[in-house]
Amino acid sequence: MLGAGEWLFRKGKGSFALGLLGGGISVLYGSIFYSYFLLDIISIFVGISLSVLVTLTAVLLSLRYESRSICSLGLIGGYLPLFSYIGAFGLTGSAVYVAMGYLFLLNIFILLISFRKRWIIVNYISFLFNAPSMLLLISLSDSNGISMLYAVFTFGMYLGITLWYPFKYRSKLSWWDLSLLVLNTVISCGILYDLFINAGLTEYKG
Repeated sequence: MLGAGEWLFRKGKGSFALGLLGGGISVLYGSIFYSYFLLDIISIFVGISLSVLVTLTAVLLSLRYESRSICSLGLIGGYLPLFSYIGAFGLTGSAVYVAMGYLFLLNIFILLISFRKRWIIVNYISFLFNAPSMLLLISLSDSNGISMLYAVFTFGMYLGITLWYPFKYRSKLSWWDLSLLVLNTVISCGILYDLFINAGLTEYKG
C-alpha cells in the first residue's frame, strides 16, 4: 500500500495516494499489534522495535507529502487494533502495560511532527483518541505507580506537542492551543489526584 501510494503520488493522483499511504501505516500498526497480542508470533521487544520503525516512517511520510491526512489516518488506524482487541478479549495483567507503551509510541510521532508542523487538527485527533484510552488502561492497571508515571508522561507529551512550535517559532498561542492545554491539564491532574487517593497518598496531592 505504501509502494502504491508513492507510485500514485508521482502520477499526480494525490487523493488516492494519501489514502493508500495512511491506510498502509494503519495496516502496519495493526499487524504488529495483532502479531504480539493475538497471534503471539513476535516478542515484546520485536514489537516495540517495529512500532518505532513504523512511527518514524509515518513521520517521514507526513513531512515528505506535507499531509495531515497521512498523519491522521495512520494515527486512527493505530488505535483500531487496540479498541477491537479490548472489545473482543479484554486486557489483563502485564498486557495492560504493554498497551500503555504501544499507545505512547503511537502518539510520539505526533510529538515529532509538532517540531516541524503546527497541525492543530492532528493534535486534537490524537488527544481525543488517547484520553479515553488512557482512562481505560489506568482503570485496568493493578499498579498505581505505573499508572501515575503513564499519566505524567502523557501530560508532558501533549504539553510538548502544544507548546514546542509556538515557542520555537515565536508565534502566538491560538484558542485551540489553549483549549488543548486546559483539557490536558484537567484530565491529567484529575487522574493523578484519583490515583493518589487510591494509593493512600492524600497528603501529597498538593
